Amino acid sequence: MQKGKLKTTGVLRLNKRRLLQPSQAYHVLTYESKWKTEIDREWQAYTTSWAKEHPGEVLKKTRFEFMNTFIKAKYDAETPEMKVKVEEYRQSISAQAPDEINRGFQMSVSPQSRYKLRTHQIYCSAIDKLPRSIASVAQSIQEQTGWCVTIMVGGPLPREQGRLTTLV
Repeated sequence: MQKGKLKTTGVLRLNKRRLLQPSQAYHVLTYESKWKTEIDREWQAYTTSWAKEHPGEVLKKTRFEFMNTFIKAKYDAETPEMKVKVEEYRQSISAQAPDEINRGFQMSVSPQSRYKLRTHQIYCSAIDKLPRSIASVAQSIQEQTGWCVTIMVGGPLPREQGRLTTLV
């Protein structure tokens, strides 16, 4: 980083695309059309059972974790033909520009579900990158001014059912 220049471009928005994991690609290809109803039903059964067996305790898994476990298990049990389709999708999406991916995403999911899922993904991604962003900003301020810097942010964590947290 150059002295005297605040350089945080790309801290929250990383440009380099990573290849989706097979289960993530499988999720994109099958969630709405094949698994959503079953996941919802099994999640309801899990939460009801948990509440009876562990009254007053917080669930061990969030719905997001539950869904990921479910999708991974279904992917592992899939046919070789479907795994080939998943691999083709993974490779094709990694070669696309972000705006092309968003167009494809918009066509594959209902508008209401797409908005909720996309908003959730955007928030989770930004929250995951916050420690790095905060450290970069604080370091830049310290280098430019010689001051000690403390930055405190807080809010709900979407992955943990809205549990509030603070980062300092």
